[in-house]
Amino acid sequence: MSQIQWNHRTCCIIILAQLFVSGCSREKAVLKPWYRQDSESGIGEVRSTRFQLFKPDDKHQQFSGFRATPTLESVEQALLKAKELENSTGKAEVDNYRELAIVSDVALRSAIDEPSRQRLSEIHRIAVTRCLKITGADKSKDSNDLAEKLAEAGLGLKLSDPDWAGLTFTRLVPCSDYEIRNIEPIAKREGWGLPILADRIYEENEERPDREKFFAKDNRITSTARIRTLVDLNDSNLDWKTIPAELELHNPLDEVSVKTSSLMEMPLAADFTTPSLVQFSQSGLQAIEYEGLLIPNLVEVKSQIYINEPYRPGKIPVVFIHGLWSSPRTWTDMNNSLLNDPEIRANYQFFFALYPTGEPVLESARILREKIQELREVFDPGKSDPAWDQMVVVCHSMGGIVSRLLITNSDNVFENAVFTKPIDQIQISEETRENFRKRLHFKAVPEVRRTVFLAPVFRGSSFASRPIGRIGSFLIRSGDDVQKARPELIRNNGFRIIQPEFRRIGLTNGIDSLQPSHPILKAIDKTRPDPTKSFHIVLGDNQKLIPKLRGEITDGLVTYSSGHLDGAESELIVSANHYLNHDAPVIEEVRRILHLHIGSAIAPENIAIHDRITIKRN
Repeated sequence: MSQIQWNHRTCCIIILAQLFVSGCSREKAVLKPWYRQDSESGIGEVRSTRFQLFKPDDKHQQFSGFRATPTLESVEQALLKAKELENSTGKAEVDNYRELAIVSDVALRSAIDEPSRQRLSEIHRIAVTRCLKITGADKSKDSNDLAEKLAEAGLGLKLSDPDWAGLTFTRLVPCSDYEIRNIEPIAKREGWGLPILADRIYEENEERPDREKFFAKDNRITSTARIRTLVDLNDSNLDWKTIPAELELHNPLDEVSVKTSSLMEMPLAADFTTPSLVQFSQSGLQAIEYEGLLIPNLVEVKSQIYINEPYRPGKIPVVFIHGLWSSPRTWTDMNNSLLNDPEIRANYQFFFALYPTGEPVLESARILREKIQELREVFDPGKSDPAWDQMVVVCHSMGGIVSRLLITNSDNVFENAVFTKPIDQIQISEETRENFRKRLHFKAVPEVRRTVFLAPVFRGSSFASRPIGRIGSFLIRSGDDVQKARPELIRNNGFRIIQPEFRRIGLTNGIDSLQPSHPILKAIDKTRPDPTKSFHIVLGDNQKLIPKLRGEITDGLVTYSSGHLDGAESELIVSANHYLNHDAPVIEEVRRILHLHIGSAIAPENIAIHDRITIKRN
């Protein structure tokens, strides 16, 4: 027995070592080292000013260029002087950059062409960045510390989006602090303001408002910051350096343009790639993937349907559900590409499921069923928002089985597959009986209207039955309550209460659930999705010679016969392996379906991509 335990630990160590090595090579967002150096150098020292409303006759020192209305030329001179002062003294005066942010706004009124406005926008970004860096607002410890640091620059903090009311932030980090790797496209919008990550870091046992329960512990929100004045700019006697101002945070997902303090309408700058990429890359999801497979009870307490951005009423929820040995980070590429589409940003909001993939699929489906219900109860308790009744689910691999259970009415199919008697006639405690009911009796989730299955494993994969699958199954330590109830069940009712196919001890975890001979898969195959739900299927064909000679279509793990399901609104076969959710043709198809869902049509952007896929429309 000790030898078996030692082998189990050894395998886990080997796997975790592989995790470490592979994780280092796949990082997609890293903090730029020169910004770390900047925070440690003398350049980060703050010399602040008391900010009150002064008139020129108060003898308060100004940049000489601002005795008259600021222009692009005088703003450029001020930027040069601020940099020269910073370089010569080794100290940065935050009030110089605060003034620069304000006058770059005022100068927009005299900008005669688009290049001039773009340059003023760039200077404003530089000024806002330096204000955050000099005060340390990008390194603050909590919301109070952030407010104090901004006050050093004479800035209050305002949230422009009413839906953000009540949110607090830990720190404000410029998106330019991060170097983005291995992802295309970079979803950005040029315009006014500084794209930032509005970070909210929660303490381990911190009590959260209900609407913040669906944020990760370290959550990065997509935002754009700008500095705006609070006075009438037509007053020619103002001292630009000391007039009241605030740092205003905007929601670029919903705000396309912004009116500046000088009353100029400008596009709102945005970076949609960096915040979500940092969220996926630096949230410890790699370790959770291994825990969720091998020690699923550790991840069950973290199981949730997460949202990276504050909830947006009226936007259709899209829930992404990962597969075996995976996590929300598998959606990094798809999330980024879809956010590059303005119409999708305007109509949808994205949620990301996390569940323990080492548990049986019926247990995983129960978890997500309850989490969707919890989401609705928090964000739409009166069920008055019609967007919630148009939910779209996008799922991959084993997540396809779980998602199929979300759009299926169980009737008595699963109860009959597991037991030889109805649950109500079995002698077990009421708690155990309820646990069985939650897993074996369910209705299709009413909110889900459309599902997109990517490489689904409806009828299993032979890999789960091969040695590699059996080794993986052996390593899993499932903590499912139903499995724990097995002794009670047999003690009170005898062994024959369990159907013959379930009497073997081994059929107890997520990998086992993927064996083609698994009785739960056979039971699922007897069901059909609710006819009121639309669904689409995308399958891969790896184009390997041996499967071709056999007349098979396979992505290397899942065959066409396993992933096909009658009744699909569309079915695509893509030249790809099993991990096709990262591939451009598949992302483009998901984008097409999301446009279809809101009644808009899109033309193919890349004909070469579409030439690579075979399309079967039903």
